[in-house]
Amino acid sequence: MEDDAETAKDAPGMLDSAKRLLTTLVEIVETRLEIVANELEEQRVRFAQWVAVILATALLSGLAVFFASLFVVAMFWDTYRLGVVGGLALFYLVLAIIAAMVLRRRIKHRPHVFATILAELRKDRERLGPGP
Repeated sequence: MEDDAETAKDAPGMLDSAKRLLTTLVEIVETRLEIVANELEEQRVRFAQWVAVILATALLSGLAVFFASLFVVAMFWDTYRLGVVGGLALFYLVLAIIAAMVLRRRIKHRPHVFATILAELRKDRERLGPGP
């Protein structure tokens, strides 16, 4: 009889522990999902900023290059017209190659999209102990 009474006392305690464990797990998952949502929002804002800056830079650079080239060609129109046009084309080609190399380097070294959530998940795994 005493064993039955102890088992009856332990059962609610075990049920409460299981509920607390489940609540804790749900809170952990909820926190991680909030981190993912925040990171996605940061990426969206960062992307919009990049697009705006890239478009403004392209437009203004294009106008500057056009008018500078027009000025140089007009200045040498009577004497070295073809040489100036060829030199400008070569100059722009070199600049385009340099810009492509810079862009490639930036793409290669961009920050990882989910770095924070992955770090938190690694910490969670370490806290839980060794895996199978």
